[in-house]
Amino acid sequence: MCAPAPAGAELLPPAAPKEPKPSPNWAGSLGLNTVPSARMDKSGTMRFHLSTLDPYATAALSMQIADPLNITLRQNGYVSNLREAADRLYPAVDLKVRLLNESATRPEIALGLMSAYGHKQMAAEYLALSKRYNNFDFTGGLGWGRMGSAGHFSNPLKIFGSHFEKSRNATSEDANGPDDWFTGDKIGLFAGVEYFTPINGLSFKADWGADDYSTEALIDPGFDAPDPWSVGLHYQPTENLGFGLGILGGEKIMASVNISAALSDWPHKWEEPSPEDPSTIKIQTTRANDRGVWASLYAHDELPIGMQIGRALRHLTEVDPEGPAEIYITPSHYGLTGPTLRMVRRDVAAALSDERNGSPAEVWRNMTMPAIVPTDLQNAEKVKDLRSPNRPFASFRFILDNQLSLSEEDGGILHRESLVQETQLNWPKNITIGGGFRLNFSDDLESLSSQYLPVDKPVRSDVAEFAGALVSVDRLYGAFMHSLSPDIHTGFTAGYLEEMYAGFGGEILYRPFGKTFAIGAEGWNVWRRDPYSDLVLDLQGDSTLTGFFNAWYEFPDSDLTAGLKLGRYLGEDFGATVSLDKRMDSGVRVTAFVTASEDDDPDIFGGTTHLYSGLRLTLPLGTWRRMVDGSEMRTTIAPLGRNAGQTLDTPLPLYDVSEPISYRAISRSWDQLQK
Repeated sequence: MCAPAPAGAELLPPAAPKEPKPSPNWAGSLGLNTVPSARMDKSGTMRFHLSTLDPYATAALSMQIADPLNITLRQNGYVSNLREAADRLYPAVDLKVRLLNESATRPEIALGLMSAYGHKQMAAEYLALSKRYNNFDFTGGLGWGRMGSAGHFSNPLKIFGSHFEKSRNATSEDANGPDDWFTGDKIGLFAGVEYFTPINGLSFKADWGADDYSTEALIDPGFDAPDPWSVGLHYQPTENLGFGLGILGGEKIMASVNISAALSDWPHKWEEPSPEDPSTIKIQTTRANDRGVWASLYAHDELPIGMQIGRALRHLTEVDPEGPAEIYITPSHYGLTGPTLRMVRRDVAAALSDERNGSPAEVWRNMTMPAIVPTDLQNAEKVKDLRSPNRPFASFRFILDNQLSLSEEDGGILHRESLVQETQLNWPKNITIGGGFRLNFSDDLESLSSQYLPVDKPVRSDVAEFAGALVSVDRLYGAFMHSLSPDIHTGFTAGYLEEMYAGFGGEILYRPFGKTFAIGAEGWNVWRRDPYSDLVLDLQGDSTLTGFFNAWYEFPDSDLTAGLKLGRYLGEDFGATVSLDKRMDSGVRVTAFVTASEDDDPDIFGGTTHLYSGLRLTLPLGTWRRMVDGSEMRTTIAPLGRNAGQTLDTPLPLYDVSEPISYRAISRSWDQLQK
């Protein structure tokens, strides 16, 4: 079949003029002073926010994981003095979803959950509407929970069922969750406006909220609840830095600072190599006859596959300028093979010529994908080519691994930092050998050992013992991968699979080319590693069987993928994991996940929970000075030392391995064919 034109093949319109940017409210969500708005950051924006508003000091990390979805990890500390430690911590996960975009006749509308999962004292839900008029941005909305505690009128959702009639106890030590969303007898109204002044970066904010601070008055009878109005200024001297200052009710001072970064513009993925650099083209096999030329191209991990195909095409046409009319390229990765691309030499030569008489879009339009290589070409003689080495491809990189837990029962932020060195040898016969060492150089996990009761068969609750090993073998494994067809891939891996487990297992993946879904299954038989042994190489206890049915859905014309896992976890508990994974062209990857397990674990409020959730951020470091290609920094923000809902961190997940040779990767990078 002839492939449709890829996204981005057409010319893009000029960039729009710079618009004034919205800024966070005191809790870290985009809004005014004390109330949220319906505004969203640009997709791929990460924002760090610090603020103080008596009696709270707030730290928040937000991620615009998709155009309509923002996820914020927030920590509120109840403080009596900013120079002293917080008297109490209130951690939370906030969600904000855009329901409608703004138009000439309607406002932007967003639905928000403050402490969607978190402490009930800070929990609220809201519906916000925002409309821009010249330099004014007006906001109004309805608030439930904390944001509706002023109780302006009856909860209108009560007509839809008894769930919404339930009373809310803001002082409860139980975690807030779906059972509490949009409940309560009364709700409140909030409104406000932001005026973007003629001074570049300076805006004036004013709002009227519906938070009556009744919970604080119950906790501290001497607390003086402020009036609900506030005014303030926000100043952004640069695109990525902002400061706020305001007053609430004429008596309480608000101050904030926020730093944002457009991760989609992250500059450190890779440095574009010269087209003459032979290391950028990894052609494993080349065959040719009078009908055509066929090459097997091994996909480089860091470079866009469209660029690699273009450089392989340039090389093939230069080797034999008067060669046959058809060119076939089959991309591969770690032994997996993608679809064969059949291109017309005339189109390729025009697009890659110095005069640029053709275009990538023209090559794409006349390309057949997937194509069948003619039998006589498959059996043709191999072409001797210095770029077709019969030897393994070696890779070497460093990983800075950061693990953070925003709150535990008796503490604030727990952390662990390690440096991992990884080496891989990718052999032409579908075999990969990998290994690496882990250097643990910093952590504060001592409290975990005394915080939780010991268990007979820990899964990850003894992470402090593993962190105590200065140097360990992180991984040492062998893998065999094979594609039964361009749509069906298999893999088998055995050895030391991750820091805490060794064993063997395999996967099968059905990822139909050109479709937006994939399904698969995996199974692993693993043993726990002994953290007190030399290099953590000894095994202990009986083996554990873990496995899952997996499914993925790629949102069309985006870099966002939804994932689902159903099966048995390392603690032999059953459950499901839902994830959202964003892979940006800059190499940055953000994954948000939540797991529901039949077993429970201690939660951050001293009780137990069946949920385990977190956020993973991966930043490539390949262009940093003296850093090898492929190096990266990984940060995982999730509760540490949990046993329920834990999965194996396998070295070569099939879905990830197949991504560089997928339709999405090829189509999204095809405009780089001429680079």
